[in-house]
Amino acid sequence: MPSPFPGMNPYLENPDVWEDFHDRFIVFVAGFLEVQVGPNYLVKIENRLYVHELAENRLLHATDWVQTQPDIQGLRVGYFGASTGGGAALVAAAERPEAVRAVVSRGGRPDLAGAALGRVRAATLLVVGGRDLPVIDMNQDALRQLHSESRLEIVPGATHLFEEPGALDQVAGLARDWLLRYLKSADRAERQHAAQRGTE
Repeated sequence: MPSPFPGMNPYLENPDVWEDFHDRFIVFVAGFLEVQVGPNYLVKIENRLYVHELAENRLLHATDWVQTQPDIQGLRVGYFGASTGGGAALVAAAERPEAVRAVVSRGGRPDLAGAALGRVRAATLLVVGGRDLPVIDMNQDALRQLHSESRLEIVPGATHLFEEPGALDQVAGLARDWLLRYLKSADRAERQHAAQRGTE
């Protein structure tokens, strides 16, 4: 990284020195910040960090609202999240296990869900592009932590945004089939349970 302060310190701007100084300084700042922020925050070095807490809260509010509407409150809820939204969908699903029956994460960042992964009860489909190697690894790790019905689908030749011809069509088909399967099966199970209660 070039010096953000050109001309201010020729010694530090020397290319042989600046990189080492920069790396050490960033590690120092990160270490300092880690003790200052609470356990719910993360200090990342030279990475974009997307705050997904707001997305989780929006999903939770929307889910709670649906449950209060007489015309739709009996419907089962499914989430679809992409990239960081996939992590947010998983956290929200963990918070509302009785309401949320299915989750589809497209090119998602389930690592952002942290410990919530182990609390997800919704059937979860993780869809990743075959050329999105870091995200494949993240999703494989998440799959091992999920205790619900779950599957990882890799779309061959697709990158993170699924911009290749036909890639998003494959994602749409996978998502449709997953949501229909698990939202319908949840409704069928509830009707059977209600019928059993009525005959007791």
